[in-house]
Amino acid sequence: MATTAPTPRPRTPRGQGEQTRERLLTAADDLLHETRETTALTIRGVTKRAGVSPMAFYLHFENREALLEAVYERHFRAFLDVMRGALAAAGPQPRERLHAAGLAYLRFGLENPGEYVLIFETAAQLPPGPPAAAAREAFDFIVDLVREVRPQEPEPRTVAIEVWSALHGTVLLRRNRPSFDWPPLEPTAVDLLDRLVPA
Repeated sequence: MATTAPTPRPRTPRGQGEQTRERLLTAADDLLHETRETTALTIRGVTKRAGVSPMAFYLHFENREALLEAVYERHFRAFLDVMRGALAAAGPQPRERLHAAGLAYLRFGLENPGEYVLIFETAAQLPPGPPAAAAREAFDFIVDLVREVRPQEPEPRTVAIEVWSALHGTVLLRRNRPSFDWPPLEPTAVDLLDRLVPA
């Protein structure tokens, strides 16, 4: 069956630079959601979807890699905001906060598979260099939660890496093997985190 070509967005009037940048980012998001492939983010494809010229693209992004970095930052910040938001409904105890953030991590990854995969697939295509600000903040967020639970922990960063690795692995296993007889998510998260960050 023939597919319908995406409808370009109306062109943005001159003088609306910030709106143009936002349209480019939104167009990139649209393509990523549709294809689940970062290879779909070509300059030609993004500018056509956004309704702007390739020349306008270069007024806002140096190259395709700069666009990828901006998309990565946007998705990772949304992911971080979900974990931070979970703390608002958590109890006051550090362990309750750790459980809430960990469960929010797992739910985000399982309920938003496209966004979750894009965070990490996009990162793999970025040029070598320091991590984006949102990625650093997300890791520091987990480190701080470990410190709250175990103030005496001599290696909170190492423990945070183990927590992140375990949560990430849980998301991927459950997503890739949905027919497996997995136990309920919340007690799994609590047990996993309590093992990695014991009292």
